[in-house]
Amino acid sequence: MDIRTLLVMCICATAFVGVLMLLYRSRQIVYPGFGHWIAACFFLSLGFLFIVLRGAIPLAASALVGNGLFMTGASLRLDGTRRFLNRPKLPEPYYYLLLIPMAGLAWYLFARDAISIRTAIISLVFVILAFSIAWELLCHAPSESPLVYRTAAVMHLVFCVITTARSLIWLIAPNNQMLTPTFLNVLYFFLLSLFEVGYGMCFMMMNNERVEEDLRSSERNLREKNAELARAISEVKTLSGLLPICAHCKMIRNDTGYWQRIEHYIQEHSDAQFSHGICPDCMRKLYPEVADELDEEGK
Repeated sequence: MDIRTLLVMCICATAFVGVLMLLYRSRQIVYPGFGHWIAACFFLSLGFLFIVLRGAIPLAASALVGNGLFMTGASLRLDGTRRFLNRPKLPEPYYYLLLIPMAGLAWYLFARDAISIRTAIISLVFVILAFSIAWELLCHAPSESPLVYRTAAVMHLVFCVITTARSLIWLIAPNNQMLTPTFLNVLYFFLLSLFEVGYGMCFMMMNNERVEEDLRSSERNLREKNAELARAISEVKTLSGLLPICAHCKMIRNDTGYWQRIEHYIQEHSDAQFSHGICPDCMRKLYPEVADELDEEGK
């Protein structure tokens, strides 16, 4: 199979996933990091495009710009994964570290043309980033539904193995060419197109599961609030029902059979608060001399 055809498949796969995620974002709740995944898809699509155009454009543009887009896309995917898992985002200086492998690519392109070493450099960067994503997914996946997270992690680990093997073979046989339709190249780019679709599907499923978990959590909170409200309403209804009250001391018997002072009972079963005073009849009965003085002052 022609390698350019496989690269076009990779372009279509990553672009399709990017567009699909954009549509998904316009209609669904998404979480931090989702935008980074979308951006990563389009960066990778452009990177594949520069590889396809190799021969029609200068080699420097294909090798440097294309691989720079690849590394940026993979870094955005790692950053998006960390944000989605509520982990610290990648510090901005991290992206400047990509200039180090870019310098190595430029050296082994202009000073000493060695495609096998360039492949080893870019493969090393991809393996580090893919392994970091797998590590984040395995270590920080939610305990309620880890299957999709583990699936995405395994896919990244498989990618690490395949990329490492390809790099080692290129170092052993340095006469390979990027667009030569060898079995290794055909297998690598074919699996790469499948992985890109798989990554996108896993990311959207992870987002779906998080939405469902938030909905379940909201439902639990709502049920708890409803239960509290029902208990409050039940207590208010108790005050409007038949209350056993002592005919002499006016104490009330509560639900457990104990007798309480009426103000204590009402305070426990409502928001009412009591402040003590004395009515005119009790004033005349208990303090007649004070009551007479108040009556005279009132007159």
